[in-house]
Amino acid sequence: MIWKIRDENKIVLEVGSFGKKDYAVGSCLPVGELNFDLKRITKAKKLIIEISVKGTQYRNEWSIWVYPSMLRKDNRNVLVTGSLQEALDALKKGGKVLLCPSPDTLKGVTGKFVPVFWSPVHFPDQPGTMGLLIKSNHKALKDFPTDFYSNWQWWDLTIKSRTLNAGTLPDKAIIVRVIDNFARNQSLTNLFEAKLGTGRLIFCSIDILSDLDKRPQAKQLRYSLLKYMNGKDFKPEVNITNEKIKKYFK
Repeated sequence: MIWKIRDENKIVLEVGSFGKKDYAVGSCLPVGELNFDLKRITKAKKLIIEISVKGTQYRNEWSIWVYPSMLRKDNRNVLVTGSLQEALDALKKGGKVLLCPSPDTLKGVTGKFVPVFWSPVHFPDQPGTMGLLIKSNHKALKDFPTDFYSNWQWWDLTIKSRTLNAGTLPDKAIIVRVIDNFARNQSLTNLFEAKLGTGRLIFCSIDILSDLDKRPQAKQLRYSLLKYMNGKDFKPEVNITNEKIKKYFK
């Protein structure tokens, strides 16, 4: 059995072998243990672990996401807040705001990673969304490795979120779109950008403020958003009003 670790660019970082072994007929049989020092990873990366049987086409692979434990704080001129009023005051003055309200203060659908169970018609009380459609090449996510669809690094983020009804918010404002079920079919989001007067806003209805030492993916997403907001590319094109922002709150 051969094991291999590579990154998304197909660069092989490590390779090894478990050696020869006789396996009894059955399933879930232990093969061996592999070790790879993650301290070698200094930037957030998606890695793929591949196991294959030498000389055959039999192989399987698993994705893992690795985040550096130490991240440089990059708030600078960005206000990070969960307070609606604090955000509106800063935007009125032309500031940059990362608004991350507690999900339980927001209107909308309960965040969920898994799709609907069987049917929202027969089980109408479930949150009933169908995963994420992500602008994976958006510069706001440059330091948060992601596919264009929801994968396992989104599990904790989605279950600690509130899905907002985007309504008439144009697609160019939406960074992460939550896919609605067929019975409701609304335009939904949990991460978008907009401008209010001379102020610039990212509205994140995912909890990226609490327990960050225990939630590396939330810490990394926050870092990626702040790095984008402090860069020259943060220029939202879509206008939003105070009233529109207020409507997302209970």
